[in-house]
Amino acid sequence: MTLRSVLNWMALGLVRLVGRQQAQTQSEPDPLDGSVAASGAIEFCGQSLDLKTTKVNCQLAQVTDLSPLSGLTGLTYLDLTGTQVTDLSPLSGLTGLTALHGLNHTKAAPADVDALRQALPNCDIQF
Repeated sequence: MTLRSVLNWMALGLVRLVGRQQAQTQSEPDPLDGSVAASGAIEFCGQSLDLKTTKVNCQLAQVTDLSPLSGLTGLTYLDLTGTQVTDLSPLSGLTGLTALHGLNHTKAAPADVDALRQALPNCDIQF
């Protein structure tokens, strides 16, 4: 076997290995990004959430997108302390939300917080 044959064989094996790892990575939901698991639950902030979820604590999680929470109509408490959230609009339809904590420790703009207060007048929004 020549050196060239050995190198080609090794390169082919590496390509197959990398392809296999990428396929596995793409099929596994990221527990922080709001991917939908096979059970229909939403994986968000390292938690499995469903429509019955009432409390979500995302303190210090690497969360930027709240849109996966927009369908959780039973949600009453949410803590976003230390997250990278900027867009609060996905929460505006959660009329059952009664406590939203930690917005002062996010990247949310004061104007967006005020708009959310208008949309959710019964929610204690700490900013």
